[in-house]
Amino acid sequence: MKGKADFYQMLIVPKPEIEEFLPTVTVIYDYRKNIILELEYFVEPSRFEYSDVSNLKVVKGKVFNSIFKALYILDGDDYFLASTKEEIGLMVKDKKDVENKVEIANYLITTQHSRKFVPYEKEDVFKEKSLINKKNSIITEYWETNSGLLLTSEEKKIVDNLQLKDN
Repeated sequence: MKGKADFYQMLIVPKPEIEEFLPTVTVIYDYRKNIILELEYFVEPSRFEYSDVSNLKVVKGKVFNSIFKALYILDGDDYFLASTKEEIGLMVKDKKDVENKVEIANYLITTQHSRKFVPYEKEDVFKEKSLINKKNSIITEYWETNSGLLLTSEEKKIVDNLQLKDN
């Protein structure tokens, strides 16, 4: 097992006099192998006042929470993303000017990695800048074979319905 002496921690903190919506960033890396092991950022609550109101297609919103963390693993010659955690909080106003809190959480955990090539069709590669107009499509049976999660009957109906629309 490696000791803490094998790693550097870099802390990047915005200067207090800069009045912008900037995160505090922490990077932990193995300086001997020159690889990042952990990347984390969060926005201090005192900086939320500098968050601009953004037009999110359906509503307008302002950020009140922003956290991200990614962990990486080196396994032999394989260097891969092991997990991510992202949380975003928005205070949104709808068309009737009613305010609501919307909180979004995304988590990714890699349960196994492989050097095996994942096949795909060139026409399945999405080249646009936004997913807003992307049609629903299921390229692999991920939920059936690789997710490690069991679908509820309601979730199974949703996946089946998407597959029918795609065909």
